[in-house]
Amino acid sequence: LYMEPVVCLGLVLGSGIPFLLLTKSDFGFIQNTLFSMGTAALVSFSRFQYKIKTLMGQKKIQEMNRRLTIEMERKEVAIQKLRYIIEQSNYIIVDWDKEEDRAFFYGHWTEKFDYPAEISSFTEWVTHSGLLSRKEWKRLQLESIRCIKSTYQMETEIELSSRKGVREFYLFHLSVQHDSAGEIRGVLGYLSDIHKQKEEIQSLKSRMDLDPLTGLLNRTAVKEKAQEWYEGDSGNFVRAMIMLDLDDFKAINDTYGHPCGDQVLMEVANLLRRIFRETDALSRIGGDEFVVLMKNVRNVEDVERKLKKLSRGGTTLWNGTRIPVKFSIGAAVSENGEYEELYRLADEALYDAK
Repeated sequence: LYMEPVVCLGLVLGSGIPFLLLTKSDFGFIQNTLFSMGTAALVSFSRFQYKIKTLMGQKKIQEMNRRLTIEMERKEVAIQKLRYIIEQSNYIIVDWDKEEDRAFFYGHWTEKFDYPAEISSFTEWVTHSGLLSRKEWKRLQLESIRCIKSTYQMETEIELSSRKGVREFYLFHLSVQHDSAGEIRGVLGYLSDIHKQKEEIQSLKSRMDLDPLTGLLNRTAVKEKAQEWYEGDSGNFVRAMIMLDLDDFKAINDTYGHPCGDQVLMEVANLLRRIFRETDALSRIGGDEFVVLMKNVRNVEDVERKLKKLSRGGTTLWNGTRIPVKFSIGAAVSENGEYEELYRLADEALYDAK
């Protein structure tokens, strides 16, 4: 390539000069010939420069392609590493594009929920898919609005329906993506399965809430249950509290021993379970004292029927001996009374009964 102009010039001179000497042409003809020779040399040199530039351009392109290939390979390795980390972790990555309303999921999404990894018209889909309850979806929307107005980040617990139809708890962390003008472009976040942890916490709390001997609620737990109920009760129903105190329980312990006394307490707990509804709160608040909370009672007669059954008492079989079990009972009903008020009224009624 580099010899092309030299060869071209050599051919022109080697053939042109002898031709001029042999023909002894006039000066005008010589001028024309020299001009043609110069033009040919110039064209050859221009072609030479063009080829050089073309070759250099091709080398640059090849170098760029080589670097691009290396960069793409590095990114592919990074993606493989990230995919491996996601697959080995407990996370499901969520990527929502607001403009296209399209969501992408990575990790164990399809395996756990049996939904596609890419979902179009996501906001419409999520309201009808059954993945979230309507109440949970509305709560998530409200929290997202608060998140946008403050830190653009949010972390909350949500309950999702798995592919088996089981409601399971997940920790949802999201970060709102926005441009330099503050316009929201999408959401990037992750879901972490915390169902087992929630079950363990609930199991631990249940054990803390229960009386270890009878399995009934303890004093603190029944009060919390009452508060929880009253916040959601309808005004069309009355609330009732029944307080029981075993008669002559000290004599039973003194005569037959404390193991017998424990057996009596467990029998009383079983009697309460047979008489009252599963929705009623049964508790042992200490010693030989029991409290029953009834919510959504339609009328006072329903409570009176329960009291009549309780007044019959029961028996405990201990080493072949049947021990009669009797109660002193106090009850209170109210349409608006809270736990403390009902407790005071039932305690007064129990005192009068004794």
